[in-house]
Amino acid sequence: QDSSTPPPPATLPSDAPVYVYWTGRLRMVPLDQVVEIPPGQSIVTFVGKPVVARQTNAEMRSTMLKYQTQDGSVHAESAAPGQRVTMTSVDLHGEKSVIHTETMDYWQAQRRAELHGNGDADLPAQANGQRLDSDWTRSCVIDFVPDEKGNNVIDHLVMDGNVHVVHPQAKLSANNLDMTFDLPHPTTRPAIQPASLAAATLPA
Repeated sequence: QDSSTPPPPATLPSDAPVYVYWTGRLRMVPLDQVVEIPPGQSIVTFVGKPVVARQTNAEMRSTMLKYQTQDGSVHAESAAPGQRVTMTSVDLHGEKSVIHTETMDYWQAQRRAELHGNGDADLPAQANGQRLDSDWTRSCVIDFVPDEKGNNVIDHLVMDGNVHVVHPQAKLSANNLDMTFDLPHPTTRPAIQPASLAAATLPA
């Protein structure tokens, strides 16, 4: 079963429509337990191989996705062996970012994602195509800020658990790592560089 749901961008009204597409049979069953849902709101859970959710410049693939219309929050996970949640986005200059994780929670109002379990990120590092690669074993918290079109771009990363980072100008290893990014200017297109790094407890 394939399905796609584009949660409404933060710049649109909360009652913007959500479109859902799928192939194959649609099965609807009642919840096993009572869940308090405000009038006019919904909690929708999708299960598929994969579930694909798209929003403007971003796409998420998982085997299970739960979307709450009240606050625009998303919970995604991939329970199938060898599969992980995959998030892909493209910035104003066409540079792609790809992030993998075991489970993810995203809060639209805060523009924050919490990734749990083993994960990795492949991010643009410079305008000439060089990349920044990182991976971790426990968790990663990502804070986003809107670009001039209202799309999310990464502002801040906090990675925990045997962290490794490979940047064109440096290689880092630590138990946890805090990264703040200089954001690309929409016209001059400078390199996307970590503005600051804070590492703690280097592993043996």
